Amino acid sequence: MAKTHDDFVSRITELLKDGALKISASEIPNYLQAAIRDRYSADRPLHKINDKNGDGTYTYTLPTDWERGFSTIKSIEYPQGYQDPVYLTPEDWIIYLDTDDTEKLRFVSLTPTTGNIIRTVYTVRHTLSKSPAVNSIPDCDFDAVCNLTVSICCRALANYYSQTVDSALSADVVSYRTKREEYEAQAKVYEKLYLDHITTTGDKASVIGEWDIRTLEDKEFLFHQERVR
Repeated sequence: MAKTHDDFVSRITELLKDGALKISASEIPNYLQAAIRDRYSADRPLHKINDKNGDGTYTYTLPTDWERGFSTIKSIEYPQGYQDPVYLTPEDWIIYLDTDDTEKLRFVSLTPTTGNIIRTVYTVRHTLSKSPAVNSIPDCDFDAVCNLTVSICCRALANYYSQTVDSALSADVVSYRTKREEYEAQAKVYEKLYLDHITTTGDKASVIGEWDIRTLEDKEFLFHQERVR
């Protein structure tokens, strides 16, 4: 049975243990969404298929869920339907920015003919939601996504204790510093668990070794380089 949004939150809360006391129940889903949106989806994007009928022109609209700056084309099969699939090379097409400021698929070395199907495999971000219940993350990546989220939470907790040191009484400084160092170490442990899984299983995309997070109040947790088509 596929994991639900609550399954993810429950597992993350369990792994955080006492750290969850400093991160509210409403914040954990936010960190989870950030982990999926900005890191996991970049490392292992969701592949989708789109079929279009050729119409004798060389420019075609992209799927409605295509995300500019993130989505990429993995393959184009044309004409689709042969027992031995015929795949175009990247030199056969480009992503073209049209005058209406939308990206389109443009063929540069051929013109699809009417009646022939263009099958495009492309990438989008994963989706995990509670209502409606949607989960595109395979069960085999459940623990990895939870570990990634816990790592992000631990970095946020380390940041919390780092800020607290500045205003703490001298008697508490050592305790807060120790807490900060403990969460920094835990963040690295959980990140390594995530990376070990991502780099040794499945269809790997580019894996970013480090990322940055901001404060709990900022709500912009992750940073990653703009995807390159």
